[in-house]
Amino acid sequence: MSTAIFDYWNPNDKEHTIHAGDAWPNETRQNVQFYAFSEAFPGAEAVFDFWNSNDKEHTFHTGEAWPNEEKGHVQFYAFKEEKPGTKPVFDFWNPGDKEHTFHFGEPWPNEEKGSVQFYAYPDQLSWNATADCDKLPAGDRAKWLQENKALSAEAAQQQVMSEFSSAFGPGSGSSGAGTGTSVDGTFPHTLKLVKDGAGKSRLQISVTPKNPEEVSLIAVHYGINCHGEPMNFDIRHPVAGTTTYVHVTPDFGPVCEPGSKVVYWLAGVVKGLIQEMPQGACPNPDARLTWTAQ
Repeated sequence: MSTAIFDYWNPNDKEHTIHAGDAWPNETRQNVQFYAFSEAFPGAEAVFDFWNSNDKEHTFHTGEAWPNEEKGHVQFYAFKEEKPGTKPVFDFWNPGDKEHTFHFGEPWPNEEKGSVQFYAYPDQLSWNATADCDKLPAGDRAKWLQENKALSAEAAQQQVMSEFSSAFGPGSGSSGAGTGTSVDGTFPHTLKLVKDGAGKSRLQISVTPKNPEEVSLIAVHYGINCHGEPMNFDIRHPVAGTTTYVHVTPDFGPVCEPGSKVVYWLAGVVKGLIQEMPQGACPNPDARLTWTAQ
């Protein structure tokens, strides 16, 4: 029910944007920053893109335009008030690049922290009919709303999720893959399936280094039901407030249904040097790791 919101970098305009889906012209997709809703959701407000003609940059917030801005389109829906499981998304200002960014946690290099703009989820939130909602299954509550409040199935599910959102977060079984498959080693990680904004099943790889203070980048290399590892991505920042680097297969990549075979290997920059998992995996195809999606 929630969808990944990425940050994107436009080297021509030297600005970051945040939104779901494919990159806009001249943009390169970076990392998942948080999860929000692609459609209207009970209690959530529309987050628009705005264009500032003076600073030549986009901003993303609820409500009306800030000074010198023109209001654009709805990009996603998030909460103005804190909800269980959500974290605050701040605006940040980089005076050197003259641009705003919007993310969890502390400032990126050369940024100044602003105000809370909205609240979003650090992990995917999705429907689970068996979730415990105050001692009743979510499916039973949704059924009652359909029968007694004349709500559609989708509206009933959204209502239940808005009232008991903490029951649909990570570890609740809501993602359709539980807590995923954990793998120990040089770079401990978890593989699981998540749903994107279109309801398609995607691979998520979450890497939590044992020595996070020494790690400056994590790279994932993988293939899904194919020969080789055509999907290669650098994750340059952990999820704000954590030491975990998260990658979700983007929209242009392959879906990953239960039963799919994933062949992969990882790398990281540790104290300025590249380390692999498994060791020697880059030049040796026989050293790759495998996972059957479930």
